[in-house]
Amino acid sequence: MKKTKPGYSSIGIDISLQKGNTIKQHLYYKSTGCKYFFCAQHLLINLSNKERSFFDYICEQMDADNAIIINKALKEAYSAFITKICNEELKMTTGILDKALSKFKDKKLLLNLEGGAAYYLVNPRYVFKGKESDRMKLIKKLIENRLIEGLPIDALIDIPVAEFMAGSNIIPDSSQKPLRDNIR
Repeated sequence: MKKTKPGYSSIGIDISLQKGNTIKQHLYYKSTGCKYFFCAQHLLINLSNKERSFFDYICEQMDADNAIIINKALKEAYSAFITKICNEELKMTTGILDKALSKFKDKKLLLNLEGGAAYYLVNPRYVFKGKESDRMKLIKKLIENRLIEGLPIDALIDIPVAEFMAGSNIIPDSSQKPLRDNIR
């Protein structure tokens, strides 16, 4: 009979060893996760161990659309998690976590979402939880929405913005700032 554990995949080990010894065991592996893409290596390598651990925790906690609310409760949950797994040898203060958040935003690993200061999107260009087709749909939607709203798209594309915009047939509305002026 296959054992199950919610949120985990199971493999059964049943092997006979020398001298009549037998091992029968079930192992459980978390069945959810996210993909980190190679285009993020230059950003992730510059994170400290503590920052990378916090970023990985954020990625574990984000929803299926890469959205996450990073508030006091999440920071406290992460701090408690680290204290538990490190046998209280490592303490993560709010100051350390706030500095890490600033770094994630500066490196465009996290993008601000509408709804308040605690609403973020883990940049799907670098990390995604879900199918590749859903990732592509989300990136496309983000680029389109940001262009319409006059927000920067540089964090979502792999070419310079000027190159992306070259050849477009954008005719700026004279009553508004030209779209190119709104993009970094």
